[in-house]
Amino acid sequence: MAIVLDGTVYSAPVIRERIGDGHCSITGGFTTAEAQDLAIALRSGSLATPVALLEERSVGSTLGQASIRQGLASGTLGALLVMGFICFYYGVAGVTACAMLGFNLPS
Repeated sequence: MAIVLDGTVYSAPVIRERIGDGHCSITGGFTTAEAQDLAIALRSGSLATPVALLEERSVGSTLGQASIRQGLASGTLGALLVMGFICFYYGVAGVTACAMLGFNLPS
């Protein structure tokens, strides 16, 4: 097994035991500087890749307002449908429960 980052082989350790708990140690004839370089390479992950901008879009504030309005409308419709089902299924007890829920709504 080798530790390869962006096409560069940083280390090729020999696997001596199963990596069971997600932790392992790499042993060998490293100098302190080589061990620190390997640790930095492993912590940093893949090296930076150039970013290519493929598309850019701008949206106005009205899109957010429309989303809020649609969310409130769908929430209200959903609540009314659930309350209607409760009234239908439970009868008088459902009507009472929905009325009490209505009293507890914020003004």
